Amino acid sequence: MDQNTTTEPDDDVIAALERLERTEASLRLRLRERLQVSNTDIVALQHIDRITRRGRTITATELSPVLGISVPAIAALVKRLEARGLIVKATVSDNRRVRHLSLSDTARSDLLDAMSQTREKLETLIGELNDVERRRTVAILDRVTDALDGGAPLTIPAPIDPT
Repeated sequence: MDQNTTTEPDDDVIAALERLERTEASLRLRLRERLQVSNTDIVALQHIDRITRRGRTITATELSPVLGISVPAIAALVKRLEARGLIVKATVSDNRRVRHLSLSDTARSDLLDAMSQTREKLETLIGELNDVERRRTVAILDRVTDALDGGAPLTIPAPIDPT
């Protein structure tokens, strides 16, 4: 090893997180190409799929903070995905203005087909964890999420002095 090169104790963890990030970006690229949609569309479709597979519902307004885009941009995204036949909006009986989003049968089938091997591998991996390992994994992932969530805070530029 070069004597000018130092290895920090956390380099392996950071490298693993970077590998995970690159792999996730690569997966999304393959999904985008397969489904012929944008990256934001893929994230929306995946999130809607996860929510509905858990037996819950999601509205366009609830999708906005997940994607980090404005409500008007969400409205355009939903309209585009609905026009492509990828999502379906269902009116809620007690509030006609609220519409729950779900994947169309075609989108669900395409996403399931594209993700089946990945899901199987993840389910096998998770199934091999004992309760202690599962809790520890969740705790670590939650801490990583908290660290990422606090990154890149918005800064408001100082006003320009007109003098």
